[in-house]
Amino acid sequence: HTDADPEIDYQTWNTKYSGTWRCFDYESGIIMNRFGLGTYAGGDDKSAFETCSSEGSKTINLELTDGRMYFLSIEVANAAGWQVSHQSDGVFVDSTPPEVRLDVRDGIDVYGRDMEWFANTTHVAGTWWFLDGQSDLRYHEVSTVSQTEYESLVANGKNDAESVAAAIQAGTTSTNLMFGQKYDSRARSFVAEVDNELLDKTKYYLVARATNGVGLTVSALSDGFTVDVSPPECTKITNGLGKDFAHEPYFFTLSTISGWWNCSDGESGIQYFEWRIYTGAKNVLVDWMNVGLSSSVSKSLVVKPGDKFYVEVRATNFAGSQSTPLLSDLMTIDGDPPILDYL
Repeated sequence: HTDADPEIDYQTWNTKYSGTWRCFDYESGIIMNRFGLGTYAGGDDKSAFETCSSEGSKTINLELTDGRMYFLSIEVANAAGWQVSHQSDGVFVDSTPPEVRLDVRDGIDVYGRDMEWFANTTHVAGTWWFLDGQSDLRYHEVSTVSQTEYESLVANGKNDAESVAAAIQAGTTSTNLMFGQKYDSRARSFVAEVDNELLDKTKYYLVARATNGVGLTVSALSDGFTVDVSPPECTKITNGLGKDFAHEPYFFTLSTISGWWNCSDGESGIQYFEWRIYTGAKNVLVDWMNVGLSSSVSKSLVVKPGDKFYVEVRATNFAGSQSTPLLSDLMTIDGDPPILDYL
């Protein structure tokens, strides 16, 4: 029989092939033993059959082609005239690392957009796309590096993803998340808990690494994200048409409810506003409506004199944090004009 020691399915080198075998016959004994190497089981199209001992190993120095399978074949004959052949289960040659098909993107966005801001200090998330058309992917790993550490590496000429990953692996640069957690080879996104809490208002880069079937790796670097755990703040709101935020307890229209507000975010910025309308009894009349970046809005409603309303606003920043909702004062509809008693 043929036997590999140790048995492998893939190899990275493409200039040699090694195999191990042992053949025996307890009756008439072995009189012929030879081996060959081929691109198919039983073949010798790569290295022609030649005589060998019944037990041993052999390294053949020759050029092998990436992406091809090679098989070691043994032919054996005994003194009684029986002849048999055996083949190894083959080894696949892969001397190239995986391929980066898509840059690492910070965050997981349903539209595939790269996220520039995170509102989380304990977890990171991202997407990637690696491929290996030969020995296939075995697993993915991810790490982080702060902007300060990254700039230090760049200053020393280590500005590529492989150099950054090597520095993290070697422990020569600090990280909040060390390589080690292995993600399924089919995974295209991840959420990972960091080893050390991220700092607010600090920029970090994701470093993703893919390993293929022969153990070769490739690394990719994201364009970075900044931590922003501070939500927006809404400080002023008024109903009606009070652009100067002066409270208007009465409103004259019978067809529209309006609101004005002032909200701000000094870090990632306002992404959008939402507002809703309550009745005077604090029952929701119209639930949250996304109005983009409009800070003054109106909603068509059929109302009558004497109806009472509140409006409320909240803001969401680019890190995904929401402000505390801010409620206006009570507004009463006065749809009747003044009456002229006499002139």
